Amino acid sequence: MARKRPTVSEEEVQIARKGLLWGVPLCFALGALILVGSPVTILDVPNEVRAGEPIVRIWPGSIIKYPLPVLLLTCLVVIVFRAIPWPVAYIRAGKVAVWVMLVTLATMAFALIGVPPLSSYYMSTHGYHRCELFADAATRRWFTDWVKDPKWCVPGKRPDWVKEQAAKEAKEAKDATEKPRSP
Repeated sequence: MARKRPTVSEEEVQIARKGLLWGVPLCFALGALILVGSPVTILDVPNEVRAGEPIVRIWPGSIIKYPLPVLLLTCLVVIVFRAIPWPVAYIRAGKVAVWVMLVTLATMAFALIGVPPLSSYYMSTHGYHRCELFADAATRRWFTDWVKDPKWCVPGKRPDWVKEQAAKEAKEAKDATEKPRSP
């Protein structure tokens, strides 16, 4: 018995084509906003820790930044294949899209669930202390601030203040070592 080929009604094709009118620009706009909107990358935190920065801000969104456009592109491909009345291609594209979406969503879930405990371990072993007292209140679910010296964690101050204090202390330490000895 021969297998019956799936069919797509003309009404479904018209609905999918109308969806293309706003779906394609929306996917491109969201992708551009995500990639351009935040200058933070995945490698910023390890580079800042290696450099001994006085304050490090961790944002799990820096990991989400890359899989989310892949997810949007996958949705875009599925929308385009749905608008073409070629059911076999749509079914194959749908199968590939499901696997791409599973991998992408797993990566994003790891970013949101796994990064905070891993960052706590990583930052603590490198001598950083968690600070939740800054004025801009960035230490919430999406951001975590870590300072090198716990005395820099002052309520109401901003991360720029921490950098100024670190520079001031470094200058004082340099001046103290360069002072000529008195006879």
